[in-house]
Amino acid sequence: DIAARLTRVCDVNCDVARLGGDEFVIVQYGLKNRSQAEDLAAQLVSVLRKPSTDIKSTVETAGTVGTALYPQDGRTPSDLMKSADTALYVAKNAGRACYRIFKPEYDHKLQRRRLVETCLRRALQQGNFTLNYQPIFNLETKVISSVEALLRLNDPDVGPISPAEFIPVAEEVGVIEEIGDWVIAESCRSLAILPKHLRLALNLSSIQFTRGDLVGTIMRAIADAEIDPRRLELEITESLLLKDSDDIQEKIQRLKAIGCTLALDDFGSGYSSLSYLWRYPFDKIKIDREFITPISSNADVQGIVEIIVDLAKKLKMVVVAEGVETYDQELVLAEIGCEQVQGFLYSKPVPMSELAPFFLRSFIGSTHQVALQKSKSA
Repeated sequence: DIAARLTRVCDVNCDVARLGGDEFVIVQYGLKNRSQAEDLAAQLVSVLRKPSTDIKSTVETAGTVGTALYPQDGRTPSDLMKSADTALYVAKNAGRACYRIFKPEYDHKLQRRRLVETCLRRALQQGNFTLNYQPIFNLETKVISSVEALLRLNDPDVGPISPAEFIPVAEEVGVIEEIGDWVIAESCRSLAILPKHLRLALNLSSIQFTRGDLVGTIMRAIADAEIDPRRLELEITESLLLKDSDDIQEKIQRLKAIGCTLALDDFGSGYSSLSYLWRYPFDKIKIDREFITPISSNADVQGIVEIIVDLAKKLKMVVVAEGVETYDQELVLAEIGCEQVQGFLYSKPVPMSELAPFFLRSFIGSTHQVALQKSKSA
């Protein structure tokens, strides 16, 4: 059926062949301009999006297309196929069911992606992953209440690689579970040497929930480190809850039963549903930085955050404002009763060895406190 659809779209100036599995190649001759190649690619995506129907069932289908042009993208068949494959890879990363025409920068992106993959595998073998920690403060007392563990990769040859770059590659190549297990174990070991009154926050990815034995991994890490599970804060993103599966609900309930503190991360980032607040046993809400950035200059945003804070208090949940970067933002958050704050105004993520000063009660500084007092008296 798929082959028939492709041949119907292609005219006499095209050759269609199947390479194997679900991969096909089309050679289009006599092109007068680039737009003709784009037209064909768009038609292919469209025709492959239609369901495939036979007597017994209907099967949903979709196709992704990568296109390369002669001679600019390759003068030999092998070079053209390489460029087309690169464009196909970019199209798949863009969300699939779309097309891309090869551009020279795509080749640079693919080379970078392969380099990051190499660094990931080397990091797993050589221990190049580390954790940094960002303090979270009680806004009223100015005392540190917890730290958030954040994964870092610093390759000895390439240098630092951003999590925004290496995490998607780790998910794609199938090593994110191994990395996640390491992060859980290392976070628990770190928590064991922190002062007993502090908690440690740890992000959990959707893949950790849907694959492997997440609950068992966390239980073993807690037991090995001999820590109180209540000191471990597990941050769960709203996007995971969109799946609304029984398995995810069960795992969240089991983590709560262990005694772990549960936080709803990135609240307000686009998927917010008040039902999450009563259907799941969350102890904490983390308001996304998208709301915090404009809070001191936008009355509407301030009103929304104030409503979230009031709602959380009624539900006996702690509220954390993420991404606090200015004193003005902090002053507004203090006025509306936000309990905890986190951001570059207080500290960037730092190694464990640099956390000690944050354990001092007066760390935030007298200048900052005087500014707050003047604002309140005014």
